[in-house]
Amino acid sequence: MAKIQYKGYSIILKDEIGHINGLDSFKNYDIIYSDDSGHASTSFIEIVVEAPDFKRTIGISASMGATGLHADSYIIYDDKILICCSNYIFCLLLPSLDLTWKLKADQITCFEIYLINEIFIVLGELEISCINAKGKIIWQQSGADIFVTSNGNKALYIEDNYIFAEDWSENKYKFDLNGNSY
Repeated sequence: MAKIQYKGYSIILKDEIGHINGLDSFKNYDIIYSDDSGHASTSFIEIVVEAPDFKRTIGISASMGATGLHADSYIIYDDKILICCSNYIFCLLLPSLDLTWKLKADQITCFEIYLINEIFIVLGELEISCINAKGKIIWQQSGADIFVTSNGNKALYIEDNYIFAEDWSENKYKFDLNGNSY
């Protein structure tokens, strides 16, 4: 669970995988946004925005790999929250939580999202994606193995406008913000 204060609103994010498995059927959501795949969900995140005279509760859901909720799985930018949910990124307006766009940014799972120079870098299981603020993919790069490390190293970090990544087999990658590899 994450609690964030933003422009007088309290934002609460919760991993609610129990909800999609029928364990929490009493929740009332204003709306649930999904990946429209028709498959059973593997990730379900509840988002609540509230202030003294306002409350909105929504769910987002997708059906490929499970995404854990953590500090790098969402980002707030320009009165929007962008959040990883399975293999999608959902972009929601704040505070209304209206859906601006959703994008399949990886074939399996999106783990992390970062903002740098007005673009977003998404660490997925199979791909590192660069997307713009309108939800369009600018470029994608894959590795020889999945972008998860077996040695405890962070799988992706950004430094001096370069993206450094490591995969399961400990192969190391370096990309510039245009997607060129070095």
